[in-house]
Amino acid sequence: MKKFRLICLLLLLSPAIRAQTTALTDLNQRRLKVQTSAMSVLSGWSVANIAYGGIAAAQTSGSTKYFHRMNLYWNIVNLGIAAPSLIGSLRQRNNLPTTLDESIEQLHGLEKTLLFNAGLDVGYVMGGLYLMERAKNSPDDHDRLKGFGQSVILQGGFLLLFDGVTYLALRKSHRKAAELLKNVQFTGQSVGVVLEF
Repeated sequence: MKKFRLICLLLLLSPAIRAQTTALTDLNQRRLKVQTSAMSVLSGWSVANIAYGGIAAAQTSGSTKYFHRMNLYWNIVNLGIAAPSLIGSLRQRNNLPTTLDESIEQLHGLEKTLLFNAGLDVGYVMGGLYLMERAKNSPDDHDRLKGFGQSVILQGGFLLLFDGVTYLALRKSHRKAAELLKNVQFTGQSVGVVLEF
């Protein structure tokens, strides 16, 4: 009789457990989709800037030449960051976190990185403005400072937009995590899952 009761209890709980597992998998897949899409966009931006910057720098002169040259340099670094991140995201598809704690930790870690990067992006734009201001008082280095400044402003502005849009896309996944947490109850002595039928 005890075995029969246990089997009945497990049969009643299995849809709820399966629903929790499905929700956790959905949460991780959404985060991974945003992450993979973002790294694909950044890689594409980088490749386009490297190709165009290399060609344009060879065919132009003055501050325009330095603008394209800095775009080339900047995006070599971007591609060096984006390509391994994209490969890591693609590999992670087969190794998603299995617990809510790990899932939320990865989501929060990515959000924190994006917010930190957004702060750096503002710094890049400010640095570009500084270079352009210095160009006004440096006749010997005017073209180089102006071109580099314009490029840094463009690249920093793009990255600020990129990080902001990616962060907002992740917030949707964050809301899904909050829905999962609604079903978890903490008491002074235990943790439990609320099952609604």
